[in-house]
Amino acid sequence: MSPEPRHPFICLSRVAFRGIYTLLGGAYVEGLEHIPERGAALICSNHLSWADPPAIQLQLPRTCWFMANRFLFELPVLGR
Repeated sequence: MSPEPRHPFICLSRVAFRGIYTLLGGAYVEGLEHIPERGAALICSNHLSWADPPAIQLQLPRTCWFMANRFLFELPVLGR
């Protein structure tokens, strides 16, 4: 199976956040074997900080798209 195409911003953010998380000690992830390689999947996160969504994107083996509160789309960097 060929890898899923990724948006250039996702690729760049993965590289940046991988370096940041490595410097900060990494992350422990459990349960990735339950995520299907293809098809729909719903990942529900009860995150504690703004750092959690990039950490989730970094650890998942596939591209994920986030639902967010409307005001986040009005922020200059995150809005796009």
